[in-house]
Amino acid sequence: MPGSKAEKKKSSGAAGNGDRFTGSARARGLSTISKAKAERSIAYAKRSAKRLETLRRKSALEEVAGLRGGGGSGIRPDEEDEIEDASATHTYGNGTLLITFTTNQHWQEIQENLIEGQSAYDRPDIVCRVFDAKLHELLHDLREGTVYKKKDGSPWRCKYIMYTVEFQKRGLPNAYIVVRLEGMKEDMPKKGEDVDRLISARLPEVLCRNGLECDCEEHRLLAAVKKHMLHTCAKGVCMPLKRLCVCKRRFPKPVRESTTQDDRGYPVYARGERDVNVVPYTPAFLLKYDCHINVELAGTSWIIKYMVSDASYVSPLRPHCGYLASHVTNHLTSPLPLPPSPLHAAQVHT
Repeated sequence: MPGSKAEKKKSSGAAGNGDRFTGSARARGLSTISKAKAERSIAYAKRSAKRLETLRRKSALEEVAGLRGGGGSGIRPDEEDEIEDASATHTYGNGTLLITFTTNQHWQEIQENLIEGQSAYDRPDIVCRVFDAKLHELLHDLREGTVYKKKDGSPWRCKYIMYTVEFQKRGLPNAYIVVRLEGMKEDMPKKGEDVDRLISARLPEVLCRNGLECDCEEHRLLAAVKKHMLHTCAKGVCMPLKRLCVCKRRFPKPVRESTTQDDRGYPVYARGERDVNVVPYTPAFLLKYDCHINVELAGTSWIIKYMVSDASYVSPLRPHCGYLASHVTNHLTSPLPLPPSPLHAAQVHT
């Protein structure tokens, strides 16, 4: 019987003897994902693909029989999108990175086009156009491998990109992006040193001695991390108002000398004592886009469920062409963007 105690014991025993290093979870590297966890991810993707195919065949039969007036597959749009995205991971492999790209209301392109007395919340047309232009520029960087490099220095392009765009409660758009890097499963970043080349969870060290007024890259990166990538715990935000005050994001994080993996398969990034509240990021992206841009290692198909379930309000933004300045300069004469609708906007770029 699936899920029995004997099968679980056998699976855990195989994982412990074959695919995991010996020793505690602190001593294991990122390449030690258990066999049982990998099998559960594959089974989830296969069930999703089979269920979607069954529902589509049932929908087609109902339309032929005249039982339904056509349109749809008999399930909620968000549920169907989740199944389709999980099927994509079964075909092309699990995502490598999860990127959260958030609007910065203080972007220069937004502030320069506000009338005196206005804030970014008063002009969603400007905010949406600037965010959309920067999002497509970020997707271009991911596709062309302008930031992530392989060990030999060549561009590390993407095999696919899936993303959703939603509006936060305060009205600013943000995107969840799942990226699958090119290469086989063995080429994905698993060891601690490989992950550290892509993701950092530390305050950057500043070797420049010219003072805070210096406009060098080290000082600008340190200022960006302190401005956008430090988590501050607050009641009603990440902690409950009345119960025990424990951060649901699990900050502050534990101090680690090297990047490892916990028992659930999640990475534990290398941190010092002063880095316990730093949100993981990619330095090049943070310097270029000057906003909260969280980058996490994602190795299972469950990340698709998180991406789809979080996108409750999705903006049907049109793809734009041309330079960023053209989007902002013509905002007064261009038609207003459509209002947010609870539709899924995940797209796959191969």
